[in-house]
Amino acid sequence: MKSLATLFAFTLLSISAPAAITLEVDDPILAEATPESPVTGTPDSPAKAAIEAFNRGRHIEGVRLATPLAAAGNADALLILALAYETGSGVEASRDLAIEHYRKAHKAGSTEATTRLARLLTSAGEKAEQEEAWELLKQLSEKDTGTAALLLGDGLLRGSFGDEPDFEKARFWWSRAAEQGDVSALLALGRLLDGDFGFPEQRDPAAALSQFLKAAELGDASAMLAAGSRLLSGEEKLRDEALGREWLAKAIAKDELNAYIALGNFEEAIKKDDSAALAEFKKGAEAGQSDCMLKVAAFHLEGRGGLPKSPEEALVWYKKAGEAGNAIGHVQAAAALLKGEGLQIVEGYAHLLAAAESGPADVQNELGLFYLSGRLGHWLSLAAAAWFSRSASAGYPQSAYNLGALYEQGVGVPKSFAQAGKLYVQAANAGHPQATTALGRLNAAGAGTKQNLPQAWALFSLAMERGDKDAAAPLGELTSQISPEQVEEGRSILAGFKEDKKSLPEETPATTTPPKAK
Repeated sequence: MKSLATLFAFTLLSISAPAAITLEVDDPILAEATPESPVTGTPDSPAKAAIEAFNRGRHIEGVRLATPLAAAGNADALLILALAYETGSGVEASRDLAIEHYRKAHKAGSTEATTRLARLLTSAGEKAEQEEAWELLKQLSEKDTGTAALLLGDGLLRGSFGDEPDFEKARFWWSRAAEQGDVSALLALGRLLDGDFGFPEQRDPAAALSQFLKAAELGDASAMLAAGSRLLSGEEKLRDEALGREWLAKAIAKDELNAYIALGNFEEAIKKDDSAALAEFKKGAEAGQSDCMLKVAAFHLEGRGGLPKSPEEALVWYKKAGEAGNAIGHVQAAAALLKGEGLQIVEGYAHLLAAAESGPADVQNELGLFYLSGRLGHWLSLAAAAWFSRSASAGYPQSAYNLGALYEQGVGVPKSFAQAGKLYVQAANAGHPQATTALGRLNAAGAGTKQNLPQAWALFSLAMERGDKDAAAPLGELTSQISPEQVEEGRSILAGFKEDKKSLPEETPATTTPPKAK
């Protein structure tokens, strides 16, 4: 078996530099009355104290105050209990109890409960519940067009209210709300027409811009950003520099600092004026916009905009971006610092840890590799396994493969060929070449699964096609050991993996000690 060092690809902080930053308006769909958003309730509600406590994070107190009022049928109190059960705030989470209390609050007249109930039922994937949500929203649309229309359009785009996503029906509902001046609907409709939700054949940039401009006229800062950025850098026939600058200036006045990115990108990409671009990025950086800090760092690193090349100044700005909560800033600072020695390693590790804690799965994988690199003076295999696990749970194939290697050798986790196999399956189903080879190796040896030589042959062959040259040796060895009939069976299995797009196999553990292939 290979050593642990050869099983892992130690590409520490080989994460590529960020591509050009693009602009999107914040997704308005489902932005209202999410489980995390506060309870509004009715004015002068008897449950006012309960609402205030719950919204301030004193969930147990909020539930305690709401319980007797809910028993008496108060709609706002029922709403609080429903939200508590949905989110597990102050009580043990229970979807069934959440739905029960939302239904009671809905019957008691709470519009807020109706929207939250419809949202919860829509997300379940159960046809009966989605039909109930559809009826609730249709009824709600008669008195609260905006909120109901947003939810109806969103459900139609997700295929929740039909056999497949429906562009035309979604546009109908969002247009209905937009005609009433609902800003969220205008933004959603603009994004739909701009192709942000698919349907490229329906894309209409001019119509999208029109919706953004309507929302901007109503004072929405994100719409000002969307309109201004498209007027500057969108399709050439729609560009209007003076008007674009005007809307971005208004967005900045409303503290929409992403407008500086739009201005800088315009100067850099359209006007080809690095000095002017740097000036805009610096304004944004000094105002606290972390993506602008990344751009300033890149200009220092590359020596652009009249600046001399200065990795030292770039590092200063990467650190500032990290301190402002930008994961890429932390990653870039770590990449620079971990090239050094001594205290720089410790500082770089701190930036890498901060980036991983913010959630990017590839960075979490890098942190796991760092713990195995010995750069802190010793291996921290238990910590590596924990971060690989967190990243693999987020669907990152490389981490699933890395964690499988730890289980295969019993490093930082109990030795388990079966668990290694499950992780290799997860990574291989995502197309990971080395995981496909590893899965073939376990199948060939009967390690953690029933021995299946034709399937091992198919997996080694698939790994070769996916680009793992290391699969050639075990494939050649296995081919020389098995019968022509088994090779033919392997070809059939390989064709099934490729043509039928079947998932790779995950079998019940059979052994703990791998026998040798015959």
